[in-house]
Amino acid sequence: MVRGSPVAQFAGADGRAPGWQAPRVTADTGAGPEVLWRPTPESIAASGLGRFAARVAQRRGLDFGSPPDYDAVWRWSVEHLDQFWADVAASTDVFPGVADDRVLTRREMPGAQWFPDVGAVDDAAVVEHYVALARARRAAQ
Repeated sequence: MVRGSPVAQFAGADGRAPGWQAPRVTADTGAGPEVLWRPTPESIAASGLGRFAARVAQRRGLDFGSPPDYDAVWRWSVEHLDQFWADVAASTDVFPGVADDRVLTRREMPGAQWFPDVGAVDDAAVVEHYVALARARRAAQ
């Protein structure tokens, strides 16, 4: 609470303004908050991440679980950076067909080199691509 603020005069002994009923934050995370909702295995599999993980698993012979485990996908994405970004580029049709070894050819920072064989990316062309894709999907419904 900031001294002299309009709310400061109404603060209780604990320094919180009236109406703020949440307990103080502590380092004790043992109990954790009550889980109000969990996605079903079917909704996880049907999500964007679920569909991406299924394509990657089939293409690369990997197993992320069923439904796919977010932590397993994340771990793979950071441990296999080239594979992950090649699959993202292919699945979004932005840079289809880029080989894993042509994704990140220079890892030094600064100066990392991403997708060197692709050339300059025209932002307008990428937007137009996604607009056309959305129109095609809408027309197919």
